[in-house]
Amino acid sequence: MLGRTPGALDRIIRNIKYVDSGGTGLEHASALIYKLVEKYKHEHPALKSRAADIRAKNGWPPLDCGA
Repeated sequence: MLGRTPGALDRIIRNIKYVDSGGTGLEHASALIYKLVEKYKHEHPALKSRAADIRAKNGWPPLDCGA
């Protein structure tokens, strides 16, 4: 759906985890990832809403994260 390999997505997620957790995950995250985490770190509802909007716009099914 995203045009990325599973390995590329795994690396992005681990970079986000590193920045968000303050050191757990993969280091060497891009400036864009730092900006993304800073923007949404205290705005989880806004992040979920934005993600849902992107999924709907692309015709992708809703994502159930169990929470």
